Amino acid sequence: MYKKNHLALKKYIFFLLLILCFLRLGAQETGWTNDNFRQDTVFISSDTLKLNAKLILPDKFKITDTAGNEVSERFYNINFEHSEISFDPLMEGQKVVIYYYVHPKFQEEIVFSKDTAIIREPMIENRYYSLGRKKTETKKPFDGLNSRGSLVRGIRFGNNQSASVQSSLDLQLTGQLTSEIGINAV
Repeated sequence: MYKKNHLALKKYIFFLLLILCFLRLGAQETGWTNDNFRQDTVFISSDTLKLNAKLILPDKFKITDTAGNEVSERFYNINFEHSEISFDPLMEGQKVVIYYYVHPKFQEEIVFSKDTAIIREPMIENRYYSLGRKKTETKKPFDGLNSRGSLVRGIRFGNNQSASVQSSLDLQLTGQLTSEIGINAV
């Protein structure tokens, strides 16, 4: 008898938890709307209609009549970049509902990662260059120097698998560095 009551209690608790789960699922908020969604009801008076949006997204674009029947794409052409709809002349004089999404607001604005108020314009007073037609002489730094010498490098191998490297430089410089400074080095 104890096992029957225990089993019945388990079933009762299971169904109670199941009902509570369904109640929890029904308590979710469904009133959310997308800020980028637009719905316009317009009367077609000319062949081209300009919408009040900078850029229309081609996803989920739909045109219906006032009864909710979808208008075939044969009766209109749309330019998504310019937000213009060109209607067939047969559509003139009818009232339609247009459903569309636009690009978010941040796509329309210029966004900077740094504060642009701290950028200063360059001052004209501090000019370190001048534009003119004067040709300056190009100086070669060692034009007046004469050099003579030799560079010797050698490798010596020994009996016990040893090696040594030798290097020797013999350089002689003579000449004028500037008109006032002369050099004679050995």
